[in-house]
Amino acid sequence: MLTTTSGPLYRAAIAIAVVGAVLTCLIAAAPSAFADAPCGHYDLGTGDFIACASSGSDGSGTGSDTSGGSSTGPSEHVDPCPPIPMDPQPPVDSPIWLLYLPPGADPVDFVMLRQECRVDGLGPILTVVPATNTPPPEPQLVAQQAIARLPIPLPHISFGPDAKQVAVNVPVWLWVSNPDPVTASATDRTVTVTATATLASVTWSMGEPGAVDVTCAGGGQAPWAGADLWAPPCGYTYRLRSLDERTNGTGAWPVTAAATWSITWSANTGEAGIDSVTTRSMAPVRVGEWRTVIVAGS
Repeated sequence: MLTTTSGPLYRAAIAIAVVGAVLTCLIAAAPSAFADAPCGHYDLGTGDFIACASSGSDGSGTGSDTSGGSSTGPSEHVDPCPPIPMDPQPPVDSPIWLLYLPPGADPVDFVMLRQECRVDGLGPILTVVPATNTPPPEPQLVAQQAIARLPIPLPHISFGPDAKQVAVNVPVWLWVSNPDPVTASATDRTVTVTATATLASVTWSMGEPGAVDVTCAGGGQAPWAGADLWAPPCGYTYRLRSLDERTNGTGAWPVTAAATWSITWSANTGEAGIDSVTTRSMAPVRVGEWRTVIVAGS
């Protein structure tokens, strides 16, 4: 039993305790033997946070943790450098919001967070999160809003070569004069979706009895210089004149064009999808008949 505080045994015990404390701090300060990073900092080589051994005398729950976990228990996890809300927040008209929010988003709906420490040693990390705990919107729902905003036109029906001289047994050219793609976007908090509609096809109902619908890719084409007028890329040949008794007194066949638009959408979250929509228009066309008249020579 040691009963003195001044003998050789006492001094030896003190020396052993000091050496043990030094070794404990060295072990706690490095994930591997004698790493350069001191305890209480990030190791730039491994990306680990190195905790320091406790200097308390109770000996409970001390040690190093190079995995980022808590030094007070194996089942706990303490972020040594969590992102925290900036105080004060940047003014709502500050240009810094433009770097982190999608177009059209309102800064008042968000909170900017600042994380001081980072492995690469550069400046703080800034992020934004919704100001409430409301979950982010579904991109599919935002896509529906973008699609609803698409300025898809009704097909503008055109006949050719001359809409006033359509005749039986002569091909009539069919096209729509407004086939250009249209685009629209919608934003809900952090999600932005852009949708684009492209004219995929037009189905033509020509109005005369027994007529078979004609479906053409795209919007068709107007006759061009040098085109073979008997071979339209999208066309129809009437069999019957549009007489009053055949058309309920209108003197014209009702032509309906059903334009199918192919829609693609993509979100800033990386999600994408497809959809389609059909618009219809009607236009009357008078169909006559060309007759050959033989005139005797003098």
